[in-house]
Amino acid sequence: MSTFMPRFPSYSHHKIPKRLHLFKPSHYALFAYWIYFRPMALKCYFHQSLPGLFETKEPIGFWGKWKTPAYRNLFVMMPIVSMLLSAVLGGTVALASAWKFDVPIDWNRWLDGGMLGIALGMTIGMAFGTVGRVFGGPVQGTMVSTVYAVTIGVMGGVSLSISSGLPFADLTEGVEVVGAVLGILGGMAFTLDLEIGLALSLAFAVMALLSFGAGFLLQHVFGLTLGALVARGVMSAAFVIGAFRLPVYLLQCVLAFGGLRLHRLHPVLWDELTILPLPCTRIVLSKMLRQDETYGLRLLTDVSRNHFRRNDVHAVLYRYVHRHPTPLRFLYELLHTSIMNEYLLLPLNRQHQEHYADVRYVILGELALRPVEAMKHPRVRRSSRSLKMRLRKQTALTDFAGMLFDFLTESSVQQDRFDLRSYESIFQSVLHDPDGEEICLSYECMAAFLSYLQLEQLPEAEKLSAELSRNVYFEEAVRPTVLIALSMLGNVGKNIAPYLHSTNPQVQLMALARATADLNDIHEYVTSEVLFSEQAILLRIIQHWQQLILSAIGRFGQSKPRADLQMTFHAVSSSRKNDWGVERRTEGDPAQISLPFAESS
Repeated sequence: MSTFMPRFPSYSHHKIPKRLHLFKPSHYALFAYWIYFRPMALKCYFHQSLPGLFETKEPIGFWGKWKTPAYRNLFVMMPIVSMLLSAVLGGTVALASAWKFDVPIDWNRWLDGGMLGIALGMTIGMAFGTVGRVFGGPVQGTMVSTVYAVTIGVMGGVSLSISSGLPFADLTEGVEVVGAVLGILGGMAFTLDLEIGLALSLAFAVMALLSFGAGFLLQHVFGLTLGALVARGVMSAAFVIGAFRLPVYLLQCVLAFGGLRLHRLHPVLWDELTILPLPCTRIVLSKMLRQDETYGLRLLTDVSRNHFRRNDVHAVLYRYVHRHPTPLRFLYELLHTSIMNEYLLLPLNRQHQEHYADVRYVILGELALRPVEAMKHPRVRRSSRSLKMRLRKQTALTDFAGMLFDFLTESSVQQDRFDLRSYESIFQSVLHDPDGEEICLSYECMAAFLSYLQLEQLPEAEKLSAELSRNVYFEEAVRPTVLIALSMLGNVGKNIAPYLHSTNPQVQLMALARATADLNDIHEYVTSEVLFSEQAILLRIIQHWQQLILSAIGRFGQSKPRADLQMTFHAVSSSRKNDWGVERRTEGDPAQISLPFAESS
């Protein structure tokens, strides 16, 4: 994974209010929408309201959060949202059941049962939050308690209101209705964490099969019917239905087709918890990417946070890159957008921040047809088969993406066995693509610079950088900062020539001092201006050349006093002009350098 620390993701679908207002009905609907369809927005609301909750080592307790108006209003709204949702869902199910089974509704008992169920459900949800706090930290505990207090409160309110308010003539029918409601709402509640919800749904699916199978055998072999087995099977099957969000799936499929005309209707744009395949997903994502690459990339990043949509995102990007008129330029623009600096998964504690990968790492790895993970220790590992990467052809672009992926971390480039020439066939393969000449020549330069084993070879760098300048239009360069850095390194090779050709020790020492100061300048420039993949290679070149120069300086140290060496280096580094006529600064930011790249080849 990348060595730099990514930043917390930004939310772009709609503006998150600074705080939810108790007297705005739309905010109650927004809160419910966040819980059941957009938990990322809820996490961003927490981060926006109290960023210290995510960063501080000292846990912030309930009263510390209560002092923040955004949290205080949210806590007050939790039981109100549970009651509103329970009233709507419980009333609808009660009316439908009363009509189906021809039984009256005792509204007083219905209300009492609903209030009792909400109270019990919210208590259980808050208890889950305590467990989440112990295992995942304060943010995890706050998120779990907020979400599960509402969802389990709704589950308890609806199920107890029906069981209390409807006097079913047949107890088995009542148990089946309540079990079905309890299972569906429970499945939707626990699938807010997709992996946990699906694991539970697998267990309930097995339980449903066993219950229905045992009931079938008892009825057909012994002529017995056990209502408990049937009720258990109904509840288990209902949990699976809720976990896969089947109650809203048909509606989502209809809206997915509507997304062809009006993109925002498609569920991937408003529901980040979809599991089952949705029609027209790739078509809609591709259209939005073509219409606006910046917004399209933001959308693809948000969609890829759902593990079950990662395959769609990968397919869209793979096709878009290969059909792009300038694929290399798009690939670099993709990797250098600010979105790539965000975490793919939202970190909820300090351990998550250390173990979660950034978007760039995951997107680039998957473009290279590698099954990368968004976290260091995932609960479920995904293979290339699960991402259907074997269905996609390995091309020169995927190989080039794999090369950039290998260079993404400085540690991989700094390994002793690292050899840039081993990738020569890869960057040579894109030579005839648009912008391929720049890529190929610059990597050939870097490979040559890394291959120098003696100080006497450094002057050759001037010829290579000059050749690069003659063949590449600076104004049209994909990576102008890389070309600047290579030209600066070529100038170091030029300035080291007096050391090789002069017999005057003072001239030789001045040349070494000048080269050392130049490399320090280049190091500052590369660190601040060059991004990611090439940055690690350039830093290794600088380090390698510094070692060659230090060896030469060490030989001087055996024959000249240390004070003379320090005086010479101070004179060169404190006040000098480089070959571009720019005064070197000893404080503040490094000077901005513009190079005379050729206007034509």
